Amino acid sequence: MSQHFVLHYDEGMPVAIKEKVDALSRDFGSQRKLAELLDVSPAQVTRWRHGRGIDEANAGRVDLLEMVMASLLRIYEPLAAERRSGGCWA
Repeated sequence: MSQHFVLHYDEGMPVAIKEKVDALSRDFGSQRKLAELLDVSPAQVTRWRHGRGIDEANAGRVDLLEMVMASLLRIYEPLAAERRSGGCWA
């Protein structure tokens, strides 16, 4: 099984952080859960979803979480993938 909300690359361009944050928020069921995993405030996740700037460190963490979640969802059912990623990031 692949990621629930597949991120598409358009004309070879990388997916924007905003799109990754949107997809991860849906995968985890809420912005609050995503914020907890990334150890940031829910308000910060909201800013990212609206396309406002993200620092280099958090951008890297979002990229890594998206990659881990996509890999887990290829192997496990969604709830199991969420639990496994929570164990890695909590």
